[in-house]
Amino acid sequence: MVAVESVRLNKGFTLIEVMISMVILAFILLGLLAGIMVEKRNVIKAAMRDESVQIAKKIINDFRNQRFASLASVCSGGCNPESTNSSCIVKRRIRNNIVKFGKTVSVSQGPNPDIKLLSVTICWKINGKTYSYNSSTILRQQ
Repeated sequence: MVAVESVRLNKGFTLIEVMISMVILAFILLGLLAGIMVEKRNVIKAAMRDESVQIAKKIINDFRNQRFASLASVCSGGCNPESTNSSCIVKRRIRNNIVKFGKTVSVSQGPNPDIKLLSVTICWKINGKTYSYNSSTILRQQ
């Protein structure tokens, strides 16, 4: 008689191999999630910065359309996005959130009587940190 040896075929993975691969996959996914969160934060910062530029441009254009003699500073004393003065706040919708931007507009006399210097500061707050955008231009009497 011929003795038949039992042959064990190793098909599939052991439980240890599956657990190790799951741990490796979890670390990879956590790294990807952290990268996505950082990118989302950067996109929101960029959107708010772009909106602050648009607000400053609008303010400058509004001042250009005013009479030269009536140009005066608005909301002086520092930019604060949490100001209680509603004329110093601009609200905009960014990514389905209402964001408050503070504004400061200062008008000063230039070197000549027919020139005024206009400086606009727009500020906003993200995660407790305040950011600002400054823009300046020269207005000349026509």
